[in-house]
Amino acid sequence: MGRRAEIIDVLAFLEKIVLENTDHYREDFQMDTTVLTNAARNEPPETAFFWMSRENGTWCEPERETFIKDSIAYKIWTYYEGSEAADRIRAYRIELHGMKGDTVLGIVTPLDYKTHIQRVIRSAVPYSHIRIGYADGHTQLVDTGQDRWHRECDRHGEITEYSFVPADERALNLAIAAERTALARKPERRSKPRSPAR
Repeated sequence: MGRRAEIIDVLAFLEKIVLENTDHYREDFQMDTTVLTNAARNEPPETAFFWMSRENGTWCEPERETFIKDSIAYKIWTYYEGSEAADRIRAYRIELHGMKGDTVLGIVTPLDYKTHIQRVIRSAVPYSHIRIGYADGHTQLVDTGQDRWHRECDRHGEITEYSFVPADERALNLAIAAERTALARKPERRSKPRSPAR
């Protein structure tokens, strides 16, 4: 049997990667910290994210939306396909396991970015609608290209949700399951996760 993945202090580990690999716009990581902390505090936690460190900043995107073709997360994650900048990217899958005090706990799995984006491109499913949520709890589904939902803010308050609805939920779930199986079977070894030095 393979060695069991270690649950670590996620933010401490990622911060170390930022200091090693990201030269500019390190403040992006503060946004990542907020996203991951809020997700870890959910009951149950919103568990899976993809995270990358680049020379100029970081990105943190939900696993689910990354596998929805042409979503914002998909476009961000695959943006550097074929680019020289991809050589500098250090990418990871983050599986959150909740909080211990103020510490975000989880399993961090290294990804070979160039290989991974090809899997995402092959497996991503199209979306049919965009779900918009407002401060007063009102939600609506809009078709691609519609923009009248902006005017609803006057009636329902600021936008609190902007998410992509897959055309085929089952296909999306299968794509995510296949991704998790692939990583569990043969973890990618470009950069080995380790607990930061104390």
